[in-house]
Amino acid sequence: MLRNAATICNSKIVVYEKKEGTIDTLIFNEEEFKISYLAVQEHTGKGHLLIKTSSRLDLELSEYKMNVALADKDLLYTTIGEGYSGAGTSIDKLLGLIVFSAEGRIGVVANVVIDDKTWDIRYLIVTTDEWINSNQLPIEISKTKDINISEGYILIDSNFNDLLTAKID
Repeated sequence: MLRNAATICNSKIVVYEKKEGTIDTLIFNEEEFKISYLAVQEHTGKGHLLIKTSSRLDLELSEYKMNVALADKDLLYTTIGEGYSGAGTSIDKLLGLIVFSAEGRIGVVANVVIDDKTWDIRYLIVTTDEWINSNQLPIEISKTKDINISEGYILIDSNFNDLLTAKID
């Protein structure tokens, strides 16, 4: 099922029916555009659990709570302030990037759509500039030519007319 990253983030999560927390962010692999970890802020406030999405997660996702059953090898622990070094890049780094096509600036990334079975990033949801009446457009991740997080931009391989007919499958 396709879900907005914003829907997954801030969801309550229970691991082993004893560790509770809130999904703080999603960590992705920049080469594959695949979510590799769920970063969960433990309710104890001591740190984060990083839960591997590549493992067979038994997710029961409801509107407010996610139950997870998995092996210890699929958990990584970090302390507050330690960050996610080595695990990947926070999905938050995509938000706010400016999107360009060969025809010019399109808008700014406002959200990301993820397949919660494969954990692939499927679409960027872009808040458009004034050139279009629709205020948000889905752009398939496969249409990206260059994502430069450090410089703050994304180049896509689509023209304005293709974007006007874009829909989420």
